Amino acid sequence: MIGKKRPRLARTVAAVLATVLVVALYGFSEARRDPVVRRVTVIMPGGGYGPHGMRIALVSDIHVDNLAMPVSRLEHIVDLINAEHPDLVLLDGDFVNGTSEHDPAAHPASVIEPLSRLRAPLGVIGVIGNHDYLTGIPEVKAALREAGIPVLDDSAVRIGPIALAGLTETFATRTQFRQAMASARSLGGTPVIVAHAPDNVRWPAFDVPLYLTGHTHCGQIVVGPLSNWINLLDGKQNYDPRYRCGIVRDWGRITIVTGGLGTSHMPIRIGAPPDFWMIRLVGEKDRGWR
Repeated sequence: MIGKKRPRLARTVAAVLATVLVVALYGFSEARRDPVVRRVTVIMPGGGYGPHGMRIALVSDIHVDNLAMPVSRLEHIVDLINAEHPDLVLLDGDFVNGTSEHDPAAHPASVIEPLSRLRAPLGVIGVIGNHDYLTGIPEVKAALREAGIPVLDDSAVRIGPIALAGLTETFATRTQFRQAMASARSLGGTPVIVAHAPDNVRWPAFDVPLYLTGHTHCGQIVVGPLSNWINLLDGKQNYDPRYRCGIVRDWGRITIVTGGLGTSHMPIRIGAPPDFWMIRLVGEKDRGWR
């Protein structure tokens, strides 16, 4: 009897291992595919966006030198972004891999050459993400500075009709948020927030019509409704599941959550392909954009 059970057990184990291998290979292939380019037009208060609007590329979660994001793939994605001819590129944090200070998995210098080739007439601007924060903000900032990319540290910059406020990283406090918003309001224009994570999405005042964020990887591994209440990567959920992915309209505001380009923990994606957003801002008072 025992002898008969052993071959059956061996076949079961082999079948399970084969299934795991197939799923892993599929997930790795999905993680390495060209990103989906998601598009939306957002009507903003006031005007000044011109007849064609302002085209913003929202790019997040690069995690360079993860197995899913070798430098060669990042270089290819930069070409894809440039081919969209954005007016402005927003890099929404998590440039590096790794989870601790001086983590050998973190290679901030690897982003310098690829990201320095991004082209946008209104500029390329970055904010810091949690992996950047955990592995060493100075090194990440130095790499971005060498690539010619300024970082918004709880501060703001006026770009045409908008005042773009950037939060430092995922763990921003209300004090940091107020600092960023005060900076934005001092510049005039319509405030727009770019922050790495949707954790703080309920903080903005009602005069902030647009909140741009990433961090979630759209779940990265999405398995039916289970992914609505638990992040399968780390066994917890750090944000309202409505903000896992895509466009959310509430509180008089539009929130856009990009799934990002890379991966964390494991170099696989299932049910959540890599993406970046092309967001066209148009003014409600501008003529001709329709």
